[in-house]
Amino acid sequence: MKNQKIHIGYVQFYVHDATESSKYFVKVFGCETLAKVSSGQTKTEIIYRDSLIFIFTSPLDSDNPVADFLRNHPPGIVDLAFVVQDIQSVMEKAYKLGIHIRSPLQICQYPQGSLQWSQINIGGTLRHTLIERSGVTPLLPPTLEWQDLSWLPCFTENKNKLKEKLVGIDHVAIAIASDNFETIIELYKQIFDLIGTEEYNIETPSSGMQGQVLASSEKELQLVLVHPTSNNSPIQEILQINKGLGVHHLALLTNNILEIVSELRFRGLEFIKIPQNYYQKIHSRYQKLFVESHELIKIIQLEILLEILENNSQQMLLQAFTEPIFSQGNFVFELIERRHQAQGFGERNFRDLYEAIEQK
Repeated sequence: MKNQKIHIGYVQFYVHDATESSKYFVKVFGCETLAKVSSGQTKTEIIYRDSLIFIFTSPLDSDNPVADFLRNHPPGIVDLAFVVQDIQSVMEKAYKLGIHIRSPLQICQYPQGSLQWSQINIGGTLRHTLIERSGVTPLLPPTLEWQDLSWLPCFTENKNKLKEKLVGIDHVAIAIASDNFETIIELYKQIFDLIGTEEYNIETPSSGMQGQVLASSEKELQLVLVHPTSNNSPIQEILQINKGLGVHHLALLTNNILEIVSELRFRGLEFIKIPQNYYQKIHSRYQKLFVESHELIKIIQLEILLEILENNSQQMLLQAFTEPIFSQGNFVFELIERRHQAQGFGERNFRDLYEAIEQK
């Protein structure tokens, strides 16, 4: 089935302490607690902010898959769940392509609707729970780690838009080893009917990376897949720390990056330091900036990356990256504002930033 509609349903992390992690997200992002459950071997806490659902699972003993994962990998995303339009079609393709099926297709009937779900693994430790629902169903499928949550608030198709300044997930960046890069790209394309929308190549005197952007037909889902092109590439470092393929960052779309970064800093979220020579290069490149002088001062103070997509154009991409969220590993958040519907993912921003860091 072409033009499969697909979007992110939830994001699940394996962490050392689910309670500690969920409290941090509640404090920083203004999330609310939805559920706290235990399977006997694991503890899971589910929090949400409008349509953003974060799930944290930690081990209660040393002999279970979560504990095994954390012995070999840093805390991070293990499940990027997708809500799909036609799960039968997705699973048929997965079987034909020899994809690892972690959980076969299951159907759950409820008084006002039905929920179909399964779980697949395309590469590394990252899995995708697939969900198709009709009518009114529980928010989450009954997986092994949280069983039946039919008592949770029901899902309806007419959810309210995100409030305040956070709009939702703009894209997900996944680091992949070079020798497996093309294979993984093709699998994502074929299974989910994703389209390659953009390629980029970032080379500096000391490092390099290449990327491919895959998107659904209406861009409800955008994946930025990247691989290193040099041994000292930042992506190579990510792969080494993560011990293979993994999600490096989630990009949260905002309609006012200055306000949201200021608020998140106030709440205790730390962002990466941007060298001042990065902004010197910005000044020399763009003869005219379509920002007021006081706003430009704020951009520099808050250490926000700025890219004008075309010279003298009002389309601007503004980005800010956090420091790693967990004490181990390299998972970060990106905040991104697409002013005047600016497209792209900051290829020039990354090149300028890496060059500025190398020149320090």
